[in-house]
Amino acid sequence: MCMMPRETVLPIIYKMMWNPVKCKLVKCSEFHQIVGKQKIVDNPRGMRVKRRQDQKKEAVNLTFIIWFHSHVSTGKERDEETGYGYFGARYMDHELMTMWLSVDPMADKYPSISPYAYCVWNPIRLTDPNGCDIDTASVPAKIWNMVNPQHDSYNAEFAEVFNQLAADHSAIFSFNEWSEPEIKGNVIIRGKTSLIESTEGHPDKISIGFLWGEEGVPVAPERFMFEEAYHAKQFLDGEWGYGYRKGEWGLMGFDLYDEEDAHRWADRVSGSPNSWTQEAIDYYKFDRGLPDSRRNVTEHYMNHDGIKRTHPPKYDQNGIYKTDIRTMRKPKN
Repeated sequence: MCMMPRETVLPIIYKMMWNPVKCKLVKCSEFHQIVGKQKIVDNPRGMRVKRRQDQKKEAVNLTFIIWFHSHVSTGKERDEETGYGYFGARYMDHELMTMWLSVDPMADKYPSISPYAYCVWNPIRLTDPNGCDIDTASVPAKIWNMVNPQHDSYNAEFAEVFNQLAADHSAIFSFNEWSEPEIKGNVIIRGKTSLIESTEGHPDKISIGFLWGEEGVPVAPERFMFEEAYHAKQFLDGEWGYGYRKGEWGLMGFDLYDEEDAHRWADRVSGSPNSWTQEAIDYYKFDRGLPDSRRNVTEHYMNHDGIKRTHPPKYDQNGIYKTDIRTMRKPKN
């Protein structure tokens, strides 16, 4: 499954009519007689619905013309013989709750998801152009459960963030569970969102590293992962970016409020106790040196990047600005 945002697909339109001999709709060039008049419409799931508007027992001459979209909400053309959607790797039956008709060839990677599920049962937000793979790599089964509406672990708010990451093709996000926290001096790090690689003309590779709970820490196991996933969302929303300094990629434009927003969101969505305490504020403000002013990445670039600039970064048509030493997204707000 390769999930991406839904797009409006311009339909290819055929003239179709009912052939009483074949008992099916065929192109106008293939028949000379019809019985009755058919109307075909598409529902939100892409289901092709036939509605008989009138009945005539006798065959009549060519009288009625029927128009319908061969490309429906999935953006794929229907097979003329079966009516199924053809995606290259698999066929889909839109009348069976948007299910595939064969097993996902990548099913072994995602054991918690039905091998027949289309877009993890979320066809409103996502489409799957070929039925094969998912952009986000190394996703544990317990995370797939949280974005699967059919599973008891489903978390709608996390699923919305996850879907944004999965649908974005300017970056490839990997979810990497740690076996133990990172220790830097006296600081215990339980999660980190890191840029692994950034090359012009290619998606950024970003690792979402996290500890899945920790003995003695009274929070939900998924809480640290939630916080890092939200940081990844902030990157896509243009709240902050990455800059290359001293031989490594680091955060650019990250402020105290970015950390506060992620803390509060992860606490609330995971049902964990409030972690944004005065002790946490002092640590991020004084020990980490995060600026105590809310700014997006463009504002940082213009006013807080070491020099005063008069022109904003030249984002491309997709809202991306990349150089050898920076990768940024145009702020949404």
